[in-house]
Amino acid sequence: MARISYDGVWKRFPDGTEAVRDFSLDIHDGEFLVLVGPSGCGKSTVLRMTAGLEEISEGLIAIDNTITNDQGARERNIAMVFQSYALYPHMNVGENIGFPLKIAKLPKAEIQSRTWEAARVLQLTEYLHRKPRELSGGQRQRVAMGRAMVREPSAFLMDEPLSNLDAKLRVQMRAEIVDMHRRTGVTTLYVTHDQVEAMTMADRVAVMQQGVIQQVAPPQELYERPQNLFVATFIGSPTMNVARAPVESNNGTLSVELPDTANLRIPQEALHAYPRVAEYVGKEVAVGLRPEFFITGEDIPADRRIPEVKVKRLELLGSEALVYFETATIPVVTDDTLAGLEDVIEYESMIRDLEVGGQTFAAKIAPHDAPNPGDTFDIGFATERMHFFDIDSGDALR
Repeated sequence: MARISYDGVWKRFPDGTEAVRDFSLDIHDGEFLVLVGPSGCGKSTVLRMTAGLEEISEGLIAIDNTITNDQGARERNIAMVFQSYALYPHMNVGENIGFPLKIAKLPKAEIQSRTWEAARVLQLTEYLHRKPRELSGGQRQRVAMGRAMVREPSAFLMDEPLSNLDAKLRVQMRAEIVDMHRRTGVTTLYVTHDQVEAMTMADRVAVMQQGVIQQVAPPQELYERPQNLFVATFIGSPTMNVARAPVESNNGTLSVELPDTANLRIPQEALHAYPRVAEYVGKEVAVGLRPEFFITGEDIPADRRIPEVKVKRLELLGSEALVYFETATIPVVTDDTLAGLEDVIEYESMIRDLEVGGQTFAAKIAPHDAPNPGDTFDIGFATERMHFFDIDSGDALR
């Protein structure tokens, strides 16, 4: 096992593009850290620099307290798993798994022993004599993982390893990779654009955007306490609803006025989480409302109610329903928030909303409470779960 450290790492390409900027991070010994962000944010470049496949423009990378800037990929005692599997089609499963040991000229008996153990851990023993073409996508990915495991590396580097699998296999493989990590305890850097993988697999998640780390935290902390608007809108599906709203004070009671939509009282729980909101009385803030904290029913308190919203679209998902409803609220748009939305389905809809004014909110509710498209109904929000950000900087108002 090993600790991986980055100290002020930059990557500049010959055309002047800065893919990674001042990247500093410590991955703890035995930790499973997921690097997540939208396409082009620099996460794969970080992984390739760690592996020795890409030169560093500036800064230091150390593995197990040894600076690796001038080391070749073979000197770093790391193993990579790619999304493409990269299996040798003419070799069977056992030969593919044991190939790194054969190259290292280990004794045949040791190669067989370590190959069998990796196959046992990954439930591949009955497939050892099959060729890759005879395997499913998930089985091929397990073979690729076995080939990495058998080397007994100091660290695993995984680059979008599940992106070629269907939805069911991805769920299965997520669990298998996490189980493998728990059994081996090997430090793992896992790169993905899929926030579900990040949230379900990681000990900690590092969110990147435009080559810069935005926040590093355990998954639940990212969700509950985003440091800025980019993280808030990137983590969560559907994405957080965000609107511009002035903060008002009435005899010391604070509220936010969503234009032509609702006046929502800011309860003490929200003020405790975001104490700087009190500094913004008379000013606009960015208010974040996660879809899962909307409420329905006949007795919604007035200071939580968004009245007479019109349903634009309904998606019934079995255990829950997604209701998309029209509001007159004003979107909060920055380069970061737009970049954070590029990979989600509401992106194009939000751009259209900017052009015509108003925006669509998404709410997750129980399916039996779901209205039909075109209906008008009252909906509420658990205001203690509101989030608040500075409109210009995007920083959380903590």
